[in-house]
Amino acid sequence: MRRFVLSFGLATSLLSVSSAQSTISGPKFEVASVRPGDLEHGGVGQKCTGGPGSSDPETYRCPCKPMGYLIMLAYKVDLTEFDGPPGLKTFDTCFDILAKVPPGATKDQFRLMLQNLLAERFHLSVHREARTLHSSALMVGKGGPKLKAVGNSASTGPSADGTPPARNLAADPPWTVSQVGDRCFRLTAKRMELKALAGFLESVLQTPVADETGLTGLYEFTLDFLPPGNPSAGESDVSRGDEDCATDIYSALQRQLGLKLNAAQKLSRDMLVVDHVDEAPTAN
Repeated sequence: MRRFVLSFGLATSLLSVSSAQSTISGPKFEVASVRPGDLEHGGVGQKCTGGPGSSDPETYRCPCKPMGYLIMLAYKVDLTEFDGPPGLKTFDTCFDILAKVPPGATKDQFRLMLQNLLAERFHLSVHREARTLHSSALMVGKGGPKLKAVGNSASTGPSADGTPPARNLAADPPWTVSQVGDRCFRLTAKRMELKALAGFLESVLQTPVADETGLTGLYEFTLDFLPPGNPSAGESDVSRGDEDCATDIYSALQRQLGLKLNAAQKLSRDMLVVDHVDEAPTAN
């Protein structure tokens, strides 16, 4: 899914600038290994595990993650809240991290440890600034929504004693994204809030998206689309399930879900700006 994060053009204008991060201070991992990952065989889809709040709080493993993902994790920002050198949000390279976390570390301390690790091994430097962004609004389209409402539980009913059965959300995620063929992406939602859909669209469009549908609850649907900037977008109509998808995200929302994206307004947002980051880590 490299194309998902290739486009980085945010329409912004600079309002103010703070000083850049230049020193390494605060909590650090006891030991940490950072190595280039293997995109072909490194398990790109594997999740990061361990760390504070997990069943293994003192060992953190993060396989084959791009620098953009690591920055999002370390600074607790999303794709539309940080910017930097060209290619920062692509998935052309990835890195494996294995770290020993000090006993009793909190999640906030963990993020500081990761920030310091990126500064030490990649010479990452950042600063904060306010920027004006053009936002979009997710709204109900003409003809009404084409969404199937679902309950809050995937079970068929309560157990014999009247209590709802436990659910394994890890085995049954509320929504997933997959690539269909060479160009098309598919969002498969089983229990998705439209607020979450707006957040998903932010990652696709690289611009803030607000949920203004007025619809609450959870919904089940499938959305096939081409990301913005794909030269095949708009070539022809698409049949649902067609692997040669040719529907841009705007048309897909209207035709498949009965929703639309409208230009809303300009808003000011605090941005994390990457001033420098090395392409490869220093030696362990």
